[in-house]
Amino acid sequence: MFATIAAMLFPAAATFAGAAIVLSWLRYAPLVRALRNELAACETTRELRFVVVTTQVRCDAPEVWRPGFRPLAAGRMLPRAPRHPALRAAA
Repeated sequence: MFATIAAMLFPAAATFAGAAIVLSWLRYAPLVRALRNELAACETTRELRFVVVTTQVRCDAPEVWRPGFRPLAAGRMLPRAPRHPALRAAA
């Protein structure tokens, strides 16, 4: 029974999808043609002028942490170095 329902469901869904495509084409095809005509009538270039009033510099770079490595003394264990922020590279 399920196989029969599934066999009928897929063609019905395909029919509805095809009908939706055809109806959309019939409804919007004249608008597409009108848009093409409007775009063809437009100029190909347009001049724009603007003035920059303010300049704001933002720094969104995250802090980079690196451990402070020190050389080991002769045979002694040094305590772990605290972490400190790395120097920022030139932008």
